[in-house]
Formats: sequence, structure tokens, C-alpha cells
Amino acid sequence: VEEILGPLGPDALAISRRDFMERLNRRRGGVKAALMDQTLIAGVGNLVADEVLWQARLHPRRSIESLTSDERASRYRA
Repeated sequence: VEEILGPLGPDALAISRRDFMERLNRRRGGVKAALMDQTLIAGVGNLVADEVLWQARLHPRRSIESLTSDERASRYRA
């Protein structure tokens, strides 16, 4: 499976908060692009990414670097 799909990140429903924050801290770019990157978190598509960002009250074009620790936590909870 890995040979066909490539390296996938942990499942979106199974990732711990700590692992999510560590992976997020290593990323740059937009928050929506990061959410949809299957090597960061597997299983998040366009619709789920939009819903998560809406619930966390974050604009999809915000950069990861500009997020406060509270905003990062709200993104994880969503």
C-alpha cells in the first residue's frame, strides 16, 4: 500500500494533540494547504478542511506562521 500511496501521515481521527502540534510547527505556508497535505495528516480533503477552518474561525489563506498557540489549539479541536 505504501508503495502505491506513498508516505501518509497519521489518520486525522487518531492523531494526538502533541503529534499534531509538532507536525504543524515544522510546516510553512497556508493552513488549508497544510490540512490537505496527506503527509501531514491523512484523510482530510477539501470539504473537511473547509469545515475545520470554519469551526476554528480561521481564514484558509492564513499562514501557519501567523497562528497563535490558541488558534493552533482551536484548529486541533475542530
